[in-house]
Amino acid sequence: MKRKMIVILACINALLLLALVLGSVLPRAEAQPVVGGTDYLVVSCRISPTCEAVAIIDLAKKYLKVWRMDFTAKRMLTYRGRDLVKDFQQQP
Repeated sequence: MKRKMIVILACINALLLLALVLGSVLPRAEAQPVVGGTDYLVVSCRISPTCEAVAIIDLAKKYLKVWRMDFTAKRMLTYRGRDLVKDFQQQP
């Protein structure tokens, strides 16, 4: 019985060590690509306590589009679109 417990604990330690080694070898997950990647950024947000939305930024066209969730109808509604080039231009 005592020998069986030692073998079980040794196996558990070996599995934990293997998980530790594999965890340090695997690549790190990042929220957004640093170089290259995609032309879109997607962000979920809360507009008000009862309204949630999804914002998508098209980096190639520099355009922001937002859809809000209508929980009563259970569908997404177009909320707003913005041209980011115009929005971030300096005013004369």
